[in-house]
Amino acid sequence: RVMIFTDTRDAVDETVASLSSIQEIKVRAFIGQAGSRNGGKGLKQSEQLDVLNLLREGEINVVVSTCIGEEGLDICEVDLIVHLEATSSPIRSIQRTGRTGRRREGRVVYLLTKGVEERAVQAAENKSKQLRKFLK
Repeated sequence: RVMIFTDTRDAVDETVASLSSIQEIKVRAFIGQAGSRNGGKGLKQSEQLDVLNLLREGEINVVVSTCIGEEGLDICEVDLIVHLEATSSPIRSIQRTGRTGRRREGRVVYLLTKGVEERAVQAAENKSKQLRKFLK
């Protein structure tokens, strides 16, 4: 099971559309309830729960999420987390990464451009290490 994180609903839509053409991938969007600026609708809470249940039951194997998937949800075992953009927030990075490896080992992959995104992820990782030391 895979969770892909991106920062915008447009990127969620584009990613879902791209992955839907691959036969082995059963993908769904996982976004918040509020409408988007360009008139798009969000998912009702019941629809969000349906997506999580489909993932839990194996009916889908990929969820593409905005920040709604970062915290406070009972998400089943996820084997792979993919970050489509860099986040400079250590808390967001920890929350996203924490979606995998709960019951078995998982992997985390960052898809980054050289330069600014690489530096942003490195800064977030350094801050994460500092937070973990502080919390011990």
